[in-house]
Amino acid sequence: MSVDQRVALVTGAGQGIGVEIARLLAESGAAVAINDAIPERAEESAAAIQAAGAQAAAAPGDVSQPEGAQAIVAETERRLGPVDILVNNAGICVRGRTWEFAIEDWDRIIAVNLRGAFLMCRAVVPGMMARGWGRIINISSVAGKMGGLLVSSAYAASKGGVLALTKSLAREVAGKGITVNAVCPATVAIGMSDQFTAEEQQWMAKSIPVGRLAEAREIAAAVAFLASDDAAFITGEAMDVNGGLLMD
Repeated sequence: MSVDQRVALVTGAGQGIGVEIARLLAESGAAVAINDAIPERAEESAAAIQAAGAQAAAAPGDVSQPEGAQAIVAETERRLGPVDILVNNAGICVRGRTWEFAIEDWDRIIAVNLRGAFLMCRAVVPGMMARGWGRIINISSVAGKMGGLLVSSAYAASKGGVLALTKSLAREVAGKGITVNAVCPATVAIGMSDQFTAEEQQWMAKSIPVGRLAEAREIAAAVAFLASDDAAFITGEAMDVNGGLLMD
């Protein structure tokens, strides 16, 4: 599952599962651009990968803004080269019931989780088409398939939208040497799970047939596979990494 000589851009890679995705892609041979909305986090994550002997660079910026997305890609190209692999991992989650949910929170979740993925795809696809090769992996969620219980309807809606974006774009570029897939994790033991109480995390772990939350490395492994040449005939798919939580 090598991605040698490829340039990978991972959004939201200054914390949570994005850190592990970036690290595993770097271990697999990619030069990795680390995006985060907070520049210091992007720099720290990139420095950690560099310290391990791999090639990385920070590309901070706001994925939810057109100029931000373009700047992130431009910085990646300046420091590492054209983007071969895009992992749309940046995401936020605000909890709350639909009838009590603040409109500004809804708008921000959709802006980062869904609009951000769209804008980043829009920024890299022309170059991928010109070169005849590309991999786009969007991080969705089981909530995007089955709805949210402990997460908000806004989060679930954004992740459901990511799945629709994935399938639509995959069809558009299928003949261009580009694959577009999604990974749908169950709750991961780091990152957004910090928003849940210990009791809620225990409940979620018990609801998963394998009896535990996902590990970040397990999500990263799915991403690394979909980014590799071994996955060249897989496109438009939503890969569940959920411990048996949702079987369809």
